[in-house]
Amino acid sequence: MRAHRRRSSCARGRASRTISAASAPGTAPVTKRSGKSVIVVCRLAVHNRLQNVVYHWAGSATQRDAVSKAKHAALRARGHARALRSVADRLLAVACAMLENRTMNSTNY
Repeated sequence: MRAHRRRSSCARGRASRTISAASAPGTAPVTKRSGKSVIVVCRLAVHNRLQNVVYHWAGSATQRDAVSKAKHAALRARGHARALRSVADRLLAVACAMLENRTMNSTNY
């Protein structure tokens, strides 16, 4: 990645980096559309070790982090089967924001 892209404060650049960070471990959904039907599936082209890390990171966050636990419980109460993937997306977004802002981890995020 070039240095000038890393320093960019453009919202579109941040969003694309967050999406690419979510697609590598397989947390970003893939939408397949054909006519009237829309199907959302998991990515199959993933980095397996990174996928395992993010899965266990989200699992332990739902056990120990109050914010992640509340988000997971709320999604499961609404019937979302992929609630853990949503927690993983949130954790990846927080991690990307911390890297971009060069801030340390805080429990008050």
